[in-house]
Amino acid sequence: MSKPAFLSTLGVVTQREFKRSFWTRSTVITLATVLLIMLAMLIVPRILSPDSGEKTIAVTGASSSQAQELSTAANKVGVNLEVTNSETLPEEADALWSVSPQGPEGNALEVRKASEQNELSQSVDRIRLAYLDGQGESTSLEAPAISAVEQDENEAQLLVIAYFVVLVGFNLVVSNASLVAQRTIEEKGNRVIDILIPRFHLYGFIAGKVCGTGLAGVAQLLLLGVMAAGLLTVTGSSATVGLVLTVLPHAIIWYVLGFLFFGFLYAGLGSLLRSPAEGAALQAPLQLLNLGLFVVAIFALQDPSAPWVQSLVAIPPFSLVLGPIVSVVSGWTPTLVVGGILTAVAVVVLSFLGVRLYRWGIVNEDWRRLFRRRSSGQPAPADD
Repeated sequence: MSKPAFLSTLGVVTQREFKRSFWTRSTVITLATVLLIMLAMLIVPRILSPDSGEKTIAVTGASSSQAQELSTAANKVGVNLEVTNSETLPEEADALWSVSPQGPEGNALEVRKASEQNELSQSVDRIRLAYLDGQGESTSLEAPAISAVEQDENEAQLLVIAYFVVLVGFNLVVSNASLVAQRTIEEKGNRVIDILIPRFHLYGFIAGKVCGTGLAGVAQLLLLGVMAAGLLTVTGSSATVGLVLTVLPHAIIWYVLGFLFFGFLYAGLGSLLRSPAEGAALQAPLQLLNLGLFVVAIFALQDPSAPWVQSLVAIPPFSLVLGPIVSVVSGWTPTLVVGGILTAVAVVVLSFLGVRLYRWGIVNEDWRRLFRRRSSGQPAPADD
């Protein structure tokens, strides 16, 4: 019977590995851990520093009588208004309203957070209406000129989300790639591989092992994204849900590139080993590499636009951990596009290298016998 073609083998093995990898004990532990961390990050800050919801507006540039009249108008409409002589936004205030000697029409409003400018602008409008009513003047108002001292908190939230993308995504990449190596070692040890390899297209078999486990990781990421969006909605942080859904495609793209990179690498290296004990020895240098990449990502989060970040993001494997951060915060910069292309090229090279190592470590019977003899220290059998 002839071997199935590449695509047929790829489909069969991918389906098999997906079913074996999607819902495992480690998956349940990972999902539960990530959700507990997210829940703690959402609830603990609210407990330690509860937000009363009341905003304070500081007013400057008003005369004594005008300030008194504005304070009276603010009390009527239920807005906290403080008079100040400072020309900069006070720490205790959420906005600074600069009025002119001629009256409050058309004056500037400086808000601390851009996300609160609509709410604070409406509060100022209510004060101005009450003030003008008390003066008996026309209530025709022009919109105030608004500026933000701090940009919208989306950037800070994006950095936090980018951290989770790197933490969870890279953890899934490494754990699933290790799973590929572990299963390769097990199949080699129990001689199942001797039955499978003659029946399948070799490249399709290895690509199926990697793709099936990788697709399970994509499904896990999607499940995490849906669960995170639901958790944010339930805890009253629905405004952040849009950011999570925006970041999710970036996470999936870089997870796929990262897993293909490490998946083929681990599959090839795993085929050279004989037992789980040897696999544990191999994990040590690879874990040092993974730890180094993760440390680089942590430093990059301090300033994603730093020149060294923009340079390293174009170089695999640094692009695998820096790519999600840069793409989330700054978008697809030219260096990031170069990094993505070079990573894709590296994946193709590693796939062929992985097949070569797999053939050398498992399919080549002469090498396997030689490796067994040298490892055991016994003389070769007579039929060798």
